[in-house]
Amino acid sequence: THGSVIRAVVDYCLIALKGKGRVIVADAPQSETVFQRLVDFNGLGAVQDFYGRAGALSLEIVDLRPQYTEKVSGVIVGHRALPGDPAGYRVVNLGHHSEFTAINHLNERLYGAEYDRAEVAAHHHDNIHEYLISQTAIDADVFLNLPKMKTHKKVGVTLNLKSLVGINGNKNWLPHHREGVPADGGDQFNASGLSQRLERALVDGFKKQFPRLGPLRRYVGGPMKKLGTAVFGDTRTNRVRSGNWHGNDTTWRMVLDLNRALVYADRAGKLQNTPQRRVFSFVDAIIAGEGNGPTGCDPREAGMIMAGADPLCVDLACTRIMGLDYTRIPTLWNALQTHVFPLCHVPYEDIVCRSNVEDYDRPLCQFRGPCLAFRPHFGWRGQVELAERLDATSTLA
Repeated sequence: THGSVIRAVVDYCLIALKGKGRVIVADAPQSETVFQRLVDFNGLGAVQDFYGRAGALSLEIVDLRPQYTEKVSGVIVGHRALPGDPAGYRVVNLGHHSEFTAINHLNERLYGAEYDRAEVAAHHHDNIHEYLISQTAIDADVFLNLPKMKTHKKVGVTLNLKSLVGINGNKNWLPHHREGVPADGGDQFNASGLSQRLERALVDGFKKQFPRLGPLRRYVGGPMKKLGTAVFGDTRTNRVRSGNWHGNDTTWRMVLDLNRALVYADRAGKLQNTPQRRVFSFVDAIIAGEGNGPTGCDPREAGMIMAGADPLCVDLACTRIMGLDYTRIPTLWNALQTHVFPLCHVPYEDIVCRSNVEDYDRPLCQFRGPCLAFRPHFGWRGQVELAERLDATSTLA
């Protein structure tokens, strides 16, 4: 999210606070991110300096990760500790209210963000489904979500709901896919053929033995990755692996769990029957991302800022403008379903958009055509595009 968008939002925060309170900009980006480079690149450092010179309330910038992961050619070769959230972390257990409860019989297949599958298994089994939530996030009276509009390889789109991976401290507590092929209950691959089974067996063995190589990891990781790509295909262009496709049945569950944790967990991490903090959304869609998102996107000039007090409604509006079918995106479709801790407060048919663009200034269900017709990640291509489902007279996704 560009610093200029963050700056505008912070301005209004400062006006509302009237000299009291705190404004904290925080995230837990991908584990191999060098946080200072991110701050410098998107202009956030300059924004912080501006407020310092202006004598306003200081803008706090916090990297919420407790650990940095060193990678060579995408292969994990080491770790080092980071300061993490200065307020600490809170374990939030959704228990039987978790979306993973329905597939408890498959939870031994869950894969997180690291080769150590035992860690993710320790936090997702039986009636335990827990997340390491930033205390800074759940201490907030108001939580402002500022995602970038992008397509995503594991969930189709990354907007408000998906961006909440940034409130979880330890990435390896977050299930990303289920190991194995679809015929065996996995969603790691999009097919159950010999090639997928062979790759799974070889990669699983590699992940078990690789950490034992110690300092040699940084020298052999790259060549092994190149060999695997040459034999089985490139995950950036033509090979579905790691749950990077429309059949991923895991990541959407994790995303909805995190959203319920943010909305319903109190400051002690206990789920309450009513929302515990206000949430507001601003989506940076001035230059959005399409194609192989989230990190391999092609830029798409959408020229928009989307905003609203209901993150799910905003995500549905963004997805419709992107020309994608929300009924084919499990994160959105399942967020609309009935739950003890609901994320849906407005039926799809009742969502009304207000815009300075006439085509978008109407009820969402009256939008016409595929709008901006974003190109999805190749693992989702041919599955979620509205252009392939709308005939010349259709006005509703």
